[in-house]
Amino acid sequence: MFKLSSTLKLLLPAVIIMSHKANAQAKDTTATKKIINYATDKFPITRFLNVEFNQVAPFTIKPKLYGSSLPERDVEAFNQARVSANINFIKSKQWIVGTTLLYRYMHSETEYTNPLTNIGVKDNFDYHYYSASLNITHFSRLAKKPVIYSASIIPDGGNEGIERVRGFLSATIVLKADAKTKMTVGLLGFIDRSAQTPVIPSFSYERKLNNGWIVDVILPKQLFMKKNMFTNGRLSLGTELDATMFYLYDFNGDTSNVYQFNQLEINSGLTYEHCIGPFIATLKTGFKSIPTSRVLLKNDKNTDYVFEAKSNGAFYLNLGVSFNPKL
Repeated sequence: MFKLSSTLKLLLPAVIIMSHKANAQAKDTTATKKIINYATDKFPITRFLNVEFNQVAPFTIKPKLYGSSLPERDVEAFNQARVSANINFIKSKQWIVGTTLLYRYMHSETEYTNPLTNIGVKDNFDYHYYSASLNITHFSRLAKKPVIYSASIIPDGGNEGIERVRGFLSATIVLKADAKTKMTVGLLGFIDRSAQTPVIPSFSYERKLNNGWIVDVILPKQLFMKKNMFTNGRLSLGTELDATMFYLYDFNGDTSNVYQFNQLEINSGLTYEHCIGPFIATLKTGFKSIPTSRVLLKNDKNTDYVFEAKSNGAFYLNLGVSFNPKL
């Protein structure tokens, strides 16, 4: 399974250049459109520094180990804290070179009944995940259309240090970028032995409707309806894909191999963002569906898993704050 957060990063250069072009073309439009463009600029897709905390309500999983069913487990707690930073070293008309740094802390508490002893068992786990990427973006033109080429090298690791180095490549063409509509198509390539497929298509579409709502689609990441509220707020309703990943160093008694946990998540609900100077406060809530949770050897494909769990999903709450200085 490819990392969805990394996939979104590869789409960002196209979205950013579309925003710049659309804003430039909208300078001579009505005052209403100018206000909408100004409000949109308050909520950049990438944040210089972002801190967030995520709490998931209790839910139940049905696990299988090597294809054999295990007793149901109640996940009493699944919490995450995340800190990320996006820093550009070089920024010109044709090039952007920068880095994305990420730290994630995860805590889980599970409870189940041992079928042999009929005694309840409680487990507590704490995981740390780190990643740092070198990102290079080049802006060009093809058939009179803007084209964005991106490449990323991403080492990541867990509690015991760096585990892998992966790479991502992308090519995105801007089909349309005006005051009301922005659209791109592209291809994403993954230099990663654990990826299910080496190449996938990408698509983004943004449309400002006459009633003030904005259609915002970035595939395969998200589908949202957004509306600017009050003077400094924005409400988003929709669905986005996310993923939780970390490394395991003692799985089922095996300490000689490093395993990785991959969990695909679908978050459906609302997001409210409020801008206060260079700071943006964010609240997200809704229902989290978890189609798959798998454990596999760190360099194996996601289909070669040794452990799998199905979940009934749960409600989630995410609180965050980001800092975006005017550089």
